[in-house]
Amino acid sequence: MEFFHTIRLQVLIILICTSANGQIESGKTKSTPKKNSEKIESQEKIAILYQPTSEFYFGGSIGMADRMLTENSGLFGKPLGERANENPLITGGFTVGLRNKIKKNFWLDFGASLARNGESYDYKSEINDSSYSYKTNYNYFAIPIKLQYITAGKFKFVAGLGLQPQLFMGFKQKNEWIDSENVNGNSTITDNKQINFFTISALANIGFSWQIKPKVSFYFLPEVRTQLNSTYQKQAPYIHKGMFLGIQTGFSFGIN
Repeated sequence: MEFFHTIRLQVLIILICTSANGQIESGKTKSTPKKNSEKIESQEKIAILYQPTSEFYFGGSIGMADRMLTENSGLFGKPLGERANENPLITGGFTVGLRNKIKKNFWLDFGASLARNGESYDYKSEINDSSYSYKTNYNYFAIPIKLQYITAGKFKFVAGLGLQPQLFMGFKQKNEWIDSENVNGNSTITDNKQINFFTISALANIGFSWQIKPKVSFYFLPEVRTQLNSTYQKQAPYIHKGMFLGIQTGFSFGIN
């Protein structure tokens, strides 16, 4: 009897130990997904909460360039003539820059840009097939300086105001025509001695920035730019002020 009693006792001990080990392993299995989930959530939270104090950015612009054109009231002025019928022109540009946080949500934005203004003209005769058209581009090396308001978070609201000094780089006017004899012709003019070497524009933008990685964001900023002084010198027959309405878009990279 003692022999059978001993065997029953040993079997009971083995069953208790096996049950205890099963519970411990089961507990480990249940805690592992929870720890992994917490780790992923922690990484995502760090990515969202990362807010740099300096950013480098680069991008391009595309939009509609136009102009305000009036007759110079001085000695050299003359009527606008057909220039009154000029139309807007699609232009583009490129910008690189650096923005630094100065206080709370306010940033100082300083860049270097290739900016373009321009206009176009298109005439078609109602009498015959003759026509005449041109596209004029004014190219500038520009330095946009803006005070930006940028909210925190992964998706940021961005608004800014500033000034853009512009140094004249080049003039290009492409002319095309068909005469009364139905003969095509074209020419390109790259010299205009009436151009003012230095101009300055006021600009404003409003849009958003979307953080796609902890230190990388995509920005989309509709922008308006208006020239404050004339494209032409004082002796020119017209006062010409370029305007631009378009979109600035690109990527920014957090530095610190």
